[in-house]
Amino acid sequence: MSETSERLRTPGRGLDVRGYSVLRTARGQDALISAASAFGKLTGARSFGVTHLRAAGSDAWLGRHTETLTDPPVPIRYFALGCLVPAARGGETLLFDGRKAARLLAGSLHGAREVRIRYRSQYRPEVADHSLIVEDEQHGPVLRFRSATDNNEMIAKPAGISDAEVYAVVEDAESRSVALIHSWRAGELLLVDNHAMLHSRAPFAGLRHMLRFRYDDPLHPAVIIAR
Repeated sequence: MSETSERLRTPGRGLDVRGYSVLRTARGQDALISAASAFGKLTGARSFGVTHLRAAGSDAWLGRHTETLTDPPVPIRYFALGCLVPAARGGETLLFDGRKAARLLAGSLHGAREVRIRYRSQYRPEVADHSLIVEDEQHGPVLRFRSATDNNEMIAKPAGISDAEVYAVVEDAESRSVALIHSWRAGELLLVDNHAMLHSRAPFAGLRHMLRFRYDDPLHPAVIIAR
């Protein structure tokens, strides 16, 4: 067993309970890719896609969302973020516990399970419809959601409540379900159970260079994991 795989065993077990784990690796792209690949082996993933996320500052928050929400039928189970260059200021990644948010919505939004939203991609033709609260085999009731955008269409909701009111109640539940606010250092890898967690990104200043890994993404199976 490799040293990386051995170090991943404890975070991997914690991931099943918390919904996320943070792993410290050596700096550099090769170390992050090696650790991400080792994690994929431990979870039984067949492939993963790697995308560079590089930007020189942003004043906008990245809306809270479930990863690959527009790719039917079910969003991918796992993804990871690795840091090559942290922002000079800001750029934290926030995780929100979709299990806790679902429990809160059950008490604050009458008919929450009736809500269905159609999500379109801004960049690709994919479209998918999802219930606001879904029953996950491992986690039970969880929130599946993306903050309001022009590419969202609410196709079902309880009578007597507006789209804006639904979004406001959901955002409040997410705000009360913060699980992690992670300030990045180069060489860190954040492993996320996408069926349990939603995420967003804070505004930032200066260059921020990240790697995003998506496991068993049916649209982008870029790298086959060797067994």
